[in-house]
Amino acid sequence: MEYPVLKKFRDKGSGEIYEVGSKYKAEAERAADLQRRGFIGTNDDEKSNKRTARSTSRSTEKNDKGNDEA
Repeated sequence: MEYPVLKKFRDKGSGEIYEVGSKYKAEAERAADLQRRGFIGTNDDEKSNKRTARSTSRSTEKNDKGNDEA
C-alpha cells in the first residue's frame, strides 16, 4: 500500500530518501512502525473505510451575541 510522507526520512532498507508530500510503499508492519514514529500518514483507502462519529445534537439557537452556535 502507499502512504503519504509527513516527515522526510531515509528508508533503512533501500537507503532512498523520501521527501514530504511523496508516497511511500510499504507492508502493513513497516507502515505501522513509520506511522507510530510520525514519518508517514494513513493510507487514503483506510480513511474512506472508517466511519466517523457525528454529533446529532447540534444547536441552532442564537447565543447572547446573536451568533449561531455550532
